[in-house]
Amino acid sequence: MTSKARIRILGSAAGGGFPQWNCHCSNCSGLRAGRIRATPRMQSSLAVRGGTGDWTLVNASPDIRAQLDLLRETREPGAGASHTVRAAPFKSVVLIDAQLDHTLGLFSLREGTPLEIHCTPRVENLLRNDLPTFRVLDSFCGVGAHSIPTNGSPFWPRGCEGVRFTAIPQGNNNPRYARPRAEKAENNPGAVIALFLENEARGTSVLYAPALDAFGVSLLPSLARADVLLLDGSFWHDDELERAGITTRRARDMGHWPLGGDDGLVRALNDFPGKRIILTHINNTNPILNEDSPERATLNALGIEVATDGMDIDF
Repeated sequence: MTSKARIRILGSAAGGGFPQWNCHCSNCSGLRAGRIRATPRMQSSLAVRGGTGDWTLVNASPDIRAQLDLLRETREPGAGASHTVRAAPFKSVVLIDAQLDHTLGLFSLREGTPLEIHCTPRVENLLRNDLPTFRVLDSFCGVGAHSIPTNGSPFWPRGCEGVRFTAIPQGNNNPRYARPRAEKAENNPGAVIALFLENEARGTSVLYAPALDAFGVSLLPSLARADVLLLDGSFWHDDELERAGITTRRARDMGHWPLGGDDGLVRALNDFPGKRIILTHINNTNPILNEDSPERATLNALGIEVATDGMDIDF
């Protein structure tokens, strides 16, 4: 029997996690006070491995210390046992963008051996020049940087045997810390990517797109092919943050397609029947976090799942 590949959700919340440390929205305050039925979540990240390969991290969130414990499946060696004193439970890291929520955890990995990091040239440029992450890491453990192609060619992260990765450019939104540049974004793609993950032995696949503003032409073939759609569940309403009294910025302004409404992601998913659909990267204000909310009931009725930390997806 051919081995399945596995995705393990390490964090299913958007930036800040759930509950967010300084947030008193109805979700965060309700969870703390026990007024709503909800599950705490760490910030967006996952790990992938083939049937016989090692784990590859996808993103390195600020919660990485606790998230790595979700990958330790065996008991630590006892005193006097023959083992490597310091060994990571992963072999490489893939970055889908250069956002703080997906890269700050890299600093917590500085105590180990050189980090094998796969990212697009645009993300590497940001992490060398705007937020000098690679320079800092080079002074500790070192970085082996590997360029992710943005032309549809596949790549294979170090150690992740049997899983073929393909990047799909998803937008040109630079992080807020990025310095203005003269070049046009369309001439330098790769600020944000989705990942098409395929088990080479079985032919089964997952589309991972935690930052999604539309079903663009480049994404449609992967939407049709994938057995599992692991998609952006950040917001239910486009003006959700304004409704919560936080900011006037809208979901679409931040590159996220709201779930609800006639033009929302949930309605668009009707065009892809028979898929297993799982939502991740869920903002702390999203009503679907309340397991008794009408919005969560809508998802349940449609068979759409909401990711939780530690959840396994085999493919």
